[in-house]
Amino acid sequence: IRHIAWQGANALHYLHNTRHLIHRDLKPANILLSSEGLAKISDFGTSRELAQTLAKASTFVGTFTYMSPERINSTEAKDGYTSACDVWAFGLILVECALGKYPYEFNEDEVFKHMTCVCEQDAPIDEWLPAETWSAPFREFVAACLARDPNDRPSAGELCEHEWLAGTTEMPFDFGAWLRETVTFVQVADETK
Repeated sequence: IRHIAWQGANALHYLHNTRHLIHRDLKPANILLSSEGLAKISDFGTSRELAQTLAKASTFVGTFTYMSPERINSTEAKDGYTSACDVWAFGLILVECALGKYPYEFNEDEVFKHMTCVCEQDAPIDEWLPAETWSAPFREFVAACLARDPNDRPSAGELCEHEWLAGTTEMPFDFGAWLRETVTFVQVADETK
């Protein structure tokens, strides 16, 4: 999870600060893993280019189960939303990696209930990631990503500096080898031939 988080946080930092993009549809299906252990963000069909890093967007696009509270409840963000919405989705993705399933109880017949829960209640970090099972730095990282107020969420650059990600590149763990042993990869045909 830490390797995916480190690569994802760096990718988001690049998107937000260099390209001035908000992805707006960050979800597990849009994080691709190569057999070499590289995590890539994909599907920029709903991304929004901003004139500057602090600019805002206001449209309701993307997969709503990964939308941040300010995107769901537009009255909370009357002036729009920022790249902090991607940080929220990123936090949910990491919890989903840890649990092996989407963390919120979700029933397609109760969409309003789900949206209300996300907007009005803090993410139940203690329930999802019990202290006896998960490290304090990981729990703090996820809790910061899932702060209901977008102004309380760290930027992607700040996530890159978080203590939980410190030393990720120096870890004596071959993420690519682990993936190759654990996951069955499908060879994609080269369309250029």
